[in-house]
Amino acid sequence: FTGSSPRAAEHHVPFRDRWGPVLLIARFRAFGEVADPDDIRGNQFSDAYLNEIDTLPEELFTNLIDRVGRDPPRAIMRRPGRIFGDQNPPDVLNWTYRDLWETPKDGYRLYRQPGGRSAGAENPAMGREYYDNSARLNAHRKWWVRRMVDGLPGFSRDHDLVYPAYDDDRNLSPTTLDPARGLPIVVGVDGGLTPAALYKQEMPDGQSRWLAEVALERGGMAELARAMLALEATRFPDHRGADFFTVCDPAMLAGEETNAGANELGSDRERLAQHLGRRVKPARTNLTGARWDAVRAKIARTLDDGRPGFLLDPSCKGCRRGFNQTYHFRQLRGSNDLASVVKTFDSHVHDAGQYAELESGDAHARRTGEDRRREREERIAKAQGRGRYNPIGRY
Repeated sequence: FTGSSPRAAEHHVPFRDRWGPVLLIARFRAFGEVADPDDIRGNQFSDAYLNEIDTLPEELFTNLIDRVGRDPPRAIMRRPGRIFGDQNPPDVLNWTYRDLWETPKDGYRLYRQPGGRSAGAENPAMGREYYDNSARLNAHRKWWVRRMVDGLPGFSRDHDLVYPAYDDDRNLSPTTLDPARGLPIVVGVDGGLTPAALYKQEMPDGQSRWLAEVALERGGMAELARAMLALEATRFPDHRGADFFTVCDPAMLAGEETNAGANELGSDRERLAQHLGRRVKPARTNLTGARWDAVRAKIARTLDDGRPGFLLDPSCKGCRRGFNQTYHFRQLRGSNDLASVVKTFDSHVHDAGQYAELESGDAHARRTGEDRRREREERIAKAQGRGRYNPIGRY
């Protein structure tokens, strides 16, 4: 074993196996926030092992991909190089959660160990009592027990959440929520450079269901409309355009007055309506307090049979991250006062959901496209029976 700080250590281990003598050379490298992943360029390895991989920068993993399988060359190894690693269950914002749990990548393999309270626990010598005691003492921190006791990826709640009453066990649907026929789908839209849309239905018993989301990392109203129409065609095939009651951030009306009469549409609301081929109305208000209260009221509600008043579809990953972690207040430095919500990628789809939730309980958001079509035909029929309109008849 050679090497001492600041030099990198090496460990040479000679041994024999059934094929003959083997020399294992382990080269140790330390990487933290101050280490540059580019430092490994020029190194050649057979394989690489990353300890506590979720604490390491993603760039290190990326740079290692073309550093393994090089020494000895593949002609001798007769297999590609591999990257191994270990970790505790990660935070949902960690890159390892994205690539191993949320949307596993081709060529990646996750070997999950049972939680501390499972029959096949990793440390049986610790005893079930140890983990039960840890879970009991932290019962008020369900997210911590999930990660550190039961061995499941979870959330970190180091911030003051906007919706602290939200609970995955209660408010997250275990299966995809099928849209109810005969009920309109309310669509909330948040504009800006990272636009988003949230689709929800209010059931006859008052339960609010958030069914689907669209969140763009960058784009305008044309890109948002294309993404929305594509989602609607696949997720809601039994609903026509008239069945979608769409409301938007009132700020998306900016430009309508100054561009009145102009050839070009002046606001994001108008542009979105044109691309969607349907009306887009401004939401009732842009006041954050009213928007938050509309969602909080649904989360806090319990229906007569004990079911929650709010249910989230598992496909709404951005909303779920926001409810559990990323949609939180900004704390004023040097005080205990909370200011505005911290802007994150997930905050935009949450804002969209709030605009949709403001319509809960309103008759116009409960009417289906068929209802509106029938009312329109009745008005036309009634007008036809009145005879020709005389514009000066009242004078």
